[in-house]
Amino acid sequence: MCIRDRVLPPSKLGHEIFAKVDEEFILDDFNLKGLSSYIPNLRHAIYYILNYEVSDSEDDPAENEQDIAGAGKYAEMAYGLVHARYIQTPKGMKQMMMRYQKGVFGTCPRVYCEHQPLLPYGQLEVPGNSPVRFYCPRCQDLYAAQKSRHEDIDGAFFGPNFAHMFVVNYPLLSIKPKQNFAGTICGFKMHESSNNHPQKIVFDSATGSMKNLPRPKVEFADPLTVMKSTRKFITDIKPIPGE
Repeated sequence: MCIRDRVLPPSKLGHEIFAKVDEEFILDDFNLKGLSSYIPNLRHAIYYILNYEVSDSEDDPAENEQDIAGAGKYAEMAYGLVHARYIQTPKGMKQMMMRYQKGVFGTCPRVYCEHQPLLPYGQLEVPGNSPVRFYCPRCQDLYAAQKSRHEDIDGAFFGPNFAHMFVVNYPLLSIKPKQNFAGTICGFKMHESSNNHPQKIVFDSATGSMKNLPRPKVEFADPLTVMKSTRKFITDIKPIPGE
């Protein structure tokens, strides 16, 4: 049984969007740097993930039993935070590419993205702050989880760096939409200025009904008045002596 299946069994909701982190990667202390600030007794959590036995001689037996009992609680978080770092490596990206090509992360709900596969995205690196979102390389926007089993997965287990690093390594994924939506009326496109002065709807207490406030009037100068003013300005110009 691989490490992922031990910590996140196939019966675990959302299991399929996680990569299988190599044991060598977890054993490297450099890859665990800073995680102890989020996980009490990180060493026992890592031992639990790797299915290692903790020697009673290393610590006080009473404290050791208590730490081992709590290790299972933090094992999932430890695996998730290590996972966020692993998927930024070439091996991790290769695994995520396989899932991406199969559409495991879902597809973009935007019509003009034409079912573009999504990538998991965490808005923050600190766990317990926001759930996983899904990033579309085509329209470059974020979307909430489409499947209920992904709604409770911590976004920190994927982090804010992976999706962009993935697109940089696979530039062909970043394809702009062929077209964007534009509203029409009777087949004619709406001008950009059509929404500059939207009508406001207010409640009229006198009649007890809703009414539209008139749009602000735009006054234009009378062309005839402009011509007369221009003519008067020209006739008032005096010639310069000596010309």
